[in-house]
Amino acid sequence: MQAMSGIHWPSARGRLGGLATWARRAMSGPRRPWTGRAIWSGVVVGILLSFILAGSSSAAPLEPGIQAMIETAYRGGDAATVAAVLDVARKTAPDSLAEIQALESRYEHQAALVRAERLQAVRDRLAQTGARSLWSGDLELGGSQFTGGLEGFDLYAGAKATRDSLHWTQKFSGRVDYGETDNTKTKEQVDASYEPELKLDQGLFAYGAAAYAHDRFLGYRHRITASVGLGVTALDQSGLNVVVEVGSAVRYARYYTRPSEDRLGAQATVAARWTVRPNLTISEDATVYADHHHTTARSTLSLATRLFGPLEARLAYDYQFEDDGTPEGRKGDSETRATLAYSF
Repeated sequence: MQAMSGIHWPSARGRLGGLATWARRAMSGPRRPWTGRAIWSGVVVGILLSFILAGSSSAAPLEPGIQAMIETAYRGGDAATVAAVLDVARKTAPDSLAEIQALESRYEHQAALVRAERLQAVRDRLAQTGARSLWSGDLELGGSQFTGGLEGFDLYAGAKATRDSLHWTQKFSGRVDYGETDNTKTKEQVDASYEPELKLDQGLFAYGAAAYAHDRFLGYRHRITASVGLGVTALDQSGLNVVVEVGSAVRYARYYTRPSEDRLGAQATVAARWTVRPNLTISEDATVYADHHHTTARSTLSLATRLFGPLEARLAYDYQFEDDGTPEGRKGDSETRATLAYSF
């Protein structure tokens, strides 16, 4: 039925009426042998079928502007945009549904080939270099020492590692930030996290995460947060990559000055990375946790420039906010640091 949507039915009905009148006249008149009548019936049926098929093949061609719109959407790589453009195209050109379907099938086939090539590339890489080729990450180190009226030092060390396989991505991270002034501690932070991700579809994944934190000056000895949820690569084009995760979380905290507690809440993270130039990158990592009484947030904005080989210089601004629902429980801590990083 879809293939006949291109027939101009008013004129078709007129022509069919004329053919039917002619057929009746042809079948009337002197009675012919049975074989002759069968031949005449076959001729009439053949003419009618030819007419219908000819009408069904006269669907309007797809306008170049609509075709260009569909092709641009597919090149953009965003599934939601492609679906919206195809919907508009079908409504705008209902007489060209067959060509729209053919265009859609062609691009879906190309996308499937690209995905298959990527999977094969990972398999080939594994076969050639082994499991170590799946790992990437960096080691980061920074510090300072000051003398004069006050004497002291600050030390920062961090590490990140990612293992990316066919169906799973595993992320590990840790950092230590410690400082003293005149033999008195002024900074004592420890963070570690592990996050496995199961790839569901192109850009979509399910995740589970466990994070440990210690911060003497924000008031907690140990804080453990476990979360599960869904994540999506919201944007990945023109050197800009944005990943968003949203899920539920449970948190246990042991404090210095008040009883321990555990809470059920929600957590969201955003990781953005923009490659401005091949040797210049801007990144933002933000996490927000909230429950009935508490809100915590952390944001790290960094600028990295490659010096030579795997060595980078980084400048970062880190801000952490804590709110336990009381006026005296609102705390914020910020830091600007310069570090060197080795990528692998």
